[in-house]
Amino acid sequence: MKLDTLRTRLEAALAACAAKGGRCEPLEIGDPADEEELRTVEVQLGRALPRSLRKALALSREVRMRWFLPEELSPPAPLQEIFSGDCFFSLRELTALEESRQGWVRASFPDEADPYDRVWHEKLPFAAVPNGDLLAIDLRAGDDGPVVYLSHDDGAGHGRVFGASFEDFLERATLLGCPGNEDFQMMPFLGEGGLEPWGENAGRWRRWFGLRADDLWAT
Repeated sequence: MKLDTLRTRLEAALAACAAKGGRCEPLEIGDPADEEELRTVEVQLGRALPRSLRKALALSREVRMRWFLPEELSPPAPLQEIFSGDCFFSLRELTALEESRQGWVRASFPDEADPYDRVWHEKLPFAAVPNGDLLAIDLRAGDDGPVVYLSHDDGAGHGRVFGASFEDFLERATLLGCPGNEDFQMMPFLGEGGLEPWGENAGRWRRWFGLRADDLWAT
């Protein structure tokens, strides 16, 4: 995804939330990460960064966007649990996020033979969820694996694929205005291949939230 496209879509999400009377944090898009910075983090992690995550960080070392709907305002069913939006990735946070994942594995999910525990293994997290969960890239699937959800408390999204790669996840999420990032906020849009920004619930959400699909696809 081009950086201008990302900026346009995130600004559109913030504008839609503001028009609903919601609260928006300032959009932050950092400078590109240089090769030395990328390699330093790869050394710290002990592995190469997944290809499309590395590509995104080479465009901007950090992106932060958050919005919150007014407490008294609820979207129509089946979207009524959506109350906020989040888009975040940061080169400087990757090492700490990986340490957090490893801590969860040691303390709670050590048994790789257990199907639930196994989801927490061989992943690279790129975003923390406010409830303690993580969004991560599956490292078992080559150098650009899918984005999966890591739940620590039996969340419905645990182990589900939210995008075929980091780039694919970002493409899909930004076309929805990035609702979430708790799994229950994203689940209404989830299909077999990840978030579905073209489905019935996606159209219902964009109409209610105030996102113009034609503008989003035109960028």
